Amino acid sequence: MEAVVGLERARQWEAAVEAYGTAHERWPASLGALLGLGNSRYALGDLAGDEWAFRSAARAHPAAPVAFNNLAHVLAEMGRREEALAAARQAVTLGGPLADIYRATLADLQGEQE
Repeated sequence: MEAVVGLERARQWEAAVEAYGTAHERWPASLGALLGLGNSRYALGDLAGDEWAFRSAARAHPAAPVAFNNLAHVLAEMGRREEALAAARQAVTLGGPLADIYRATLADLQGEQE
């Protein structure tokens, strides 16, 4: 997984998608593989693939707020505000060390609805 992160840092998005996809096939429950896959697909403009990866991460790891927060971002970008708000609320509920970021995501989404 460390080598794949290097691909992301080098902005080698297609190679990162392929490598994260391979990692996901080998370790289907890997949160890191799913998040990396989603981030790399997002960088390529593949919102549907991005949504799939983050939704899969949230399903496989229902206690991982980062999966819900990232899902909220992509759903908002796709214009699916209600779903985005629900995902952002779940991230806030789960909290954790990045709770301030999750609250900011929710506040941004709530502000866009006004």
